[in-house]
Amino acid sequence: MTQGQTSLTQNVTLLAGGAHVIGTHFIGTTPVLVLADGRLLIGAGDEARTLTPHGDAPILVSCAYGTGLVTGGEDGK
Repeated sequence: MTQGQTSLTQNVTLLAGGAHVIGTHFIGTTPVLVLADGRLLIGAGDEARTLTPHGDAPILVSCAYGTGLVTGGEDGK
């Protein structure tokens, strides 16, 4: 590469969820990973947090819309 050019890899952040990723979304500019073990990983780095919207039940489906995320779990909710 010549000086002044940037690479895509300079703008990539590793997100390690610790489980199989079954869905990926962005809520605004915030990344959200939907994990097979039923967790949502929201954000990246030190700012990341996890939620378990269906308790111990896995998430079966997810859909993002502008400012939110809808999930459906094996718990029927």
